Amino acid sequence: MMEARVIGLAEAIAPLPLAGSTQWPDGSWFNTLMDRPGLSVMIFAPRGVDRQTSHERDEIYIGARGHATLQIEGKARSFGAGQIAFVPRLVQHRFVTMSPDFAAWVVFVDA
Repeated sequence: MMEARVIGLAEAIAPLPLAGSTQWPDGSWFNTLMDRPGLSVMIFAPRGVDRQTSHERDEIYIGARGHATLQIEGKARSFGAGQIAFVPRLVQHRFVTMSPDFAAWVVFVDA
């Protein structure tokens, strides 16, 4: 059973970037904070290029700070602190033109 916890933005972002990988050669800009069957919560603070691809799960972004353009299936949408965005599973999306302080909470949900 997962223990109850409270995590602040500064604590969530502190370890970023994580080690690089093939997909994220300059380091990984997301930190998984909670992971349970059917639900995952992360902080995502991409710098430079957002290299993400579509996902197998529905995704909810909650703007934590800064602003960016969120492209969903090629259509640009303004996104920033205090906003929420829903991206259905398998839909192509990524953040572009991000402010230097951009960060978003990410919730993955199994349908």
